[in-house]
Amino acid sequence: MDGTTDSGVSFVAVLGSLAMFVAIWFGSLHLVARGSGWRRLADAYPPSGVLGSGVGESFRLRSITMRSGLHYNLCVSLSASPSALRISMPWIFSAGHAPIEIPWSEIRSEAGRVWWNPVVTLRFARAPSVPVSVRRRLAAGLARASGGQLALPPGREAR
Repeated sequence: MDGTTDSGVSFVAVLGSLAMFVAIWFGSLHLVARGSGWRRLADAYPPSGVLGSGVGESFRLRSITMRSGLHYNLCVSLSASPSALRISMPWIFSAGHAPIEIPWSEIRSEAGRVWWNPVVTLRFARAPSVPVSVRRRLAAGLARASGGQLALPPGREAR
């Protein structure tokens, strides 16, 4: 029996498996973006390009919680400047997750608690049904980097 047929079948199987993996990966990321509200926020607040010029303080590999309790754990980058808050994902997770840039004038904050962790929930004027919750310590960093544009609600600081 000729070994070329077996290697041809193996190649097609590997190629098919790879194509299936890529389709599931991209499809899953798009579903998560829709369910969490990321897509709605990205449509309401597309990047203006100003913050992307390197102005502002970056907070990389952070965690946020969005609508439907969907968590983005240690994979979100937030950048804060005196003009806006930018939220983005690394390229490997960016399918369906366009960068978001929200002017501080469109953001209000609320104190909360998730289990034992103090959090601040950010609400947005153009997408009020899509909350973004961050740990209070991260919110304090964002408020500092915003130059006073983000007012934090009263609450106990994280230890």
